[in-house]
This record gives sequence, C-alpha cells and structure tokens, in this order.
Amino acid sequence: MNIKGDIKKTPLFNQDYNNALTFAENDLKSNWEYYKKRFLEEE
Repeated sequence: MNIKGDIKKTPLFNQDYNNALTFAENDLKSNWEYYKKRFLEEE
C-alpha cells in the first residue's frame, strides 16, 4: 500500500499459510526501515 491508499499485491509461492506467515514476518523484520522510507517518500 502506498501513502495514497493504492494497493499492490505480490503473490507468495509458499506451500502453506504457516510458511507464508513465517516468510512475511522475517521479511518485515529485515526490511521494515526500507518499506517505511519508501512509503513516506512516495507522492
């Protein structure tokens, strides 16, 4: 989601919901500063 509220979905090709959740948690823990910066800089 960007600051305007537009949503972009990216499919996750994990085998089940547990793997998808683990992937998402690890991704957010590793990249949250980058995602925050990108979100706030978009116009």
